[in-house]
Amino acid sequence: MKMTWWSKLSIICFFLGISCWIPNLFFYHSDNPPIFILLTPIIGGVGIVLALKEKKEVVKGILMFMNLTVTLSFGLVFLVGTLLFGP
Repeated sequence: MKMTWWSKLSIICFFLGISCWIPNLFFYHSDNPPIFILLTPIIGGVGIVLALKEKKEVVKGILMFMNLTVTLSFGLVFLVGTLLFGP
């Protein structure tokens, strides 16, 4: 199976989205939050749009699911973190 250009870009967006918020799980400081963490939902949204350009339905669904989980995990991680450890 040959991957299209859109699929490759969508997978890159997936890994970029993860790489934006993983360091904040370990090095987050509330007085000095890094601005690049806000890029996670934006990068995930771009990945979803790129996945929509894929012609194969199965690949499109997998890519959309991957990027949607990155986009939603951003909020989920901070919601659970706030509930467990406080603001």
